[in-house]
Amino acid sequence: MKECARCSTDRGAKVEGAVRLAMDSSFGSPTTLFMTLRIGLSGIFISAALLVSGQQITNGTFESWTDVLAYRNIDVWQNGNYQIPGTSTTTRVGGQVGQYAAHLETVTVGAATTFGFILHGNFAGQSPVEGVPFTTAVDAMEGWYRYSLMPNDSAMIYLLLWNNGIAVDTIVHLIGGVQTQWTSFSHPVNGGVPVTPDSVLVAITSSNPFSVAGIAAGSWIEVDDLQLTSTTVLNPDLLPNNGMEDWTDITTEEPDGWTTFNPLLAQLGYTPITKSSIAHAGSYSIRMETIDLGGDTLPGIITNGDLFGAGLFSGIPYNDTPSLMTAFYQYAPVGTDTAGVAALFIKNGLLLEQAYLQITSAAAVWTFTGAPILLFQAPDTLVLQVYAGSNPGSVLYLDDLAFSGISTGLSIVQTSPIRLWPQPANDVLNVSLTSQSTGGTMTRVLDRMGRVVLERNVVSSAAGQLVVPVHGLTPGHYILEVRNDDRVERLSFVKS
Repeated sequence: MKECARCSTDRGAKVEGAVRLAMDSSFGSPTTLFMTLRIGLSGIFISAALLVSGQQITNGTFESWTDVLAYRNIDVWQNGNYQIPGTSTTTRVGGQVGQYAAHLETVTVGAATTFGFILHGNFAGQSPVEGVPFTTAVDAMEGWYRYSLMPNDSAMIYLLLWNNGIAVDTIVHLIGGVQTQWTSFSHPVNGGVPVTPDSVLVAITSSNPFSVAGIAAGSWIEVDDLQLTSTTVLNPDLLPNNGMEDWTDITTEEPDGWTTFNPLLAQLGYTPITKSSIAHAGSYSIRMETIDLGGDTLPGIITNGDLFGAGLFSGIPYNDTPSLMTAFYQYAPVGTDTAGVAALFIKNGLLLEQAYLQITSAAAVWTFTGAPILLFQAPDTLVLQVYAGSNPGSVLYLDDLAFSGISTGLSIVQTSPIRLWPQPANDVLNVSLTSQSTGGTMTRVLDRMGRVVLERNVVSSAAGQLVVPVHGLTPGHYILEVRNDDRVERLSFVKS
């Protein structure tokens, strides 16, 4: 992933717009935005739904990844992108001169409003402090623009010329109203009398930063082919990237079928979700890390739901009835942190069933976990979510996340040659094997959290049957894991 060098030097800091001026209170920060998100996560994962084909989870093996465009930055110019994380206020559009122009727009996300800008130079608060080299005479600023400004709002063109550290001239041109056709402009500098600077500061904004009360979301301006000209100079200096032709795509590698916070964090240089070659099967797994973000915590999360706009139970259409959810994991928690995978089956907005794989302890090797699913009717929505923990530095590797077992009406279709009865079981669970083991048969019982609650080695009878005592289990849903020679089978059952 390519990142802005300016931003990579201060990843933990708030993202400040260079033309921040008097609007400090109006800009969002990663800390503020993700603190709001973290509050919403208390006690519940952000919901996510994986696309499924039949009974399986698409890309539950995490083998398929694609580079996704996080945002597009204009080269050389400082700009307003990511003043609110995940929000681009400076974007590329078709130009009047050449191929491209810059589109600057004022947006509101939650309580934060930020304007689009491009800038050569720097401000400290409201005070300009430096520009870019420019050494030919100037008596006009020219270019092309089109715009649509909200009532009481104004776009701004700002130019300051320096010579030996002394301000030679400053122009502030405010633009209001609507002009949706490309229009050329030429604003006089120094009263139209040529003046020779050694550096210049140039800023274009979609709202007037000196009039906070009038700033309104929806105001925009597009600019192209900005030039500082003079009647006395045949070939004046050109502002860097004055034609808005050069842009850089900032991308993140994303697991297909899943959504992450990576694109929102790209400007800060964070990638909490990555592809790992430490795989249980195949070539890859997913690595998820909970990170510290400006003094607050952002849990490692993956989902294919809308992380912000669609609500906690967005999900996807789904009408299968799996009986088991399984996965393999490695986990390096910080402190007593826990991770987990949750599946929620919803119908008509109501929760029918949920399965939860809780990971409560460190695992340096691939470890199996599973949770039974008991559905008495088909859902219409499936929500899946994966969570790496609450403590910064906790790392979860996940692979081979899958469903097994499908239902037809209310009867469970067992694809395994092993049979269990009775269902539900009270004192004992009978297990019928297709063939007698040459040795002992190892059985384990896992609860809904994937924790082992019973484990024993038993010898099957001549008829290939064995008995598992379950009288000590509390009523609920469980998984029976049977290891017979080199074969491992997992089936769900109910304890009454």
